[in-house]
Amino acid sequence: MADIYNRISTSLNKLKSAMGWNQKEFADKWGVSTGALNYYLNATRLPDLELLINLCGISDFTKAGLEFGLDDLLDEDFDPESTIKFKRGLINTSALYVAHEDFIGNYLCYFNDQSDIADKSGKKKRRELRFGVLSIFDDIDGVTAKRTLKVAATFYKEDDRSKAIDLKDELDRIHFNDTAIDKFAGSRTERNNAIVAKMSTGSGMYKGELTFSGHFAFIDIVSEAYNDKALIILYVPPKNNQANYIGGIGSIASVSHGRDHTPSAQKIILSKYELVCSDQDVAPYLNMSYPNFTQEDDGRAISEFCSKLYSGEIKGLDENDKITVIQNRINKIIKDYIKDNLCCASSVSEMEDAKVYKLISSSIKK
Repeated sequence: MADIYNRISTSLNKLKSAMGWNQKEFADKWGVSTGALNYYLNATRLPDLELLINLCGISDFTKAGLEFGLDDLLDEDFDPESTIKFKRGLINTSALYVAHEDFIGNYLCYFNDQSDIADKSGKKKRRELRFGVLSIFDDIDGVTAKRTLKVAATFYKEDDRSKAIDLKDELDRIHFNDTAIDKFAGSRTERNNAIVAKMSTGSGMYKGELTFSGHFAFIDIVSEAYNDKALIILYVPPKNNQANYIGGIGSIASVSHGRDHTPSAQKIILSKYELVCSDQDVAPYLNMSYPNFTQEDDGRAISEFCSKLYSGEIKGLDENDKITVIQNRINKIIKDYIKDNLCCASSVSEMEDAKVYKLISSSIKK
């Protein structure tokens, strides 16, 4: 509980400083007494929910280019001052975010099995955590010597965690062995060829490029072996004093997911370090949501049809019972069909990416 007091207190002080208000100005804008505000700023008391909602709605914040919600007030990375300066164009935006070349390196990939292939018993396989390796490296493009970021990746269909880790370790040794890479294009070419050759020993290698638009990174890759094309979308995160990009969470859409040849969409975690947590701890970050269907009208229509068709044969159920039973059955059929055959619905928020960054940071060997 004390942590909530401190988080709110810290955010309130950040807001006060970012807006340049004194205590009376802040209290007047918020509609509270200076005494009450003093308690809140010093973590002595906690504002009630209605006051916090009113705080988020103060028009002066919107005019300053600052929009935030209750979740932001509890986030230790809440930074209203930088946001206001960014909106006003007072700071160099390129200095706020990691540079594109900071993406260079090798990543372990964590994602869910999306295969719908049935085993010999005819039962669907349970979707479990799967692994892969993705390498991003710079290249020289043509006579203009334009620097581009190339990508090679391999994804394992089985639970090949150890294979993925071993492959990444080998790629790291290739990737960072030559200190003269930035000076000699020949050395870079040799390194890149070695990376691709090593990656091709995996399962169905994907190749492509990394491009950027605004604060998003797009990994566009193709696999000839699987006749597949996939797109991974990641955030280009704020620097937050980090030396380079160590990974994050994004979305991945695949045209044909390997052997089953069905479109799929899911979440994926990229990490330069092996996550020191269980598969169960990773799972919540990769969960996708399914539409919540309600079929009241269809349930009643089917109930009427069944009543006519099976009149007198069903005992012990009144009309409402039949509607409920059939409606529940319809909901299950539709959800199962969507889960097994269609794309799921989800989104990856900047806040979620920040949480995954912390998860990766905690996995770095000291």
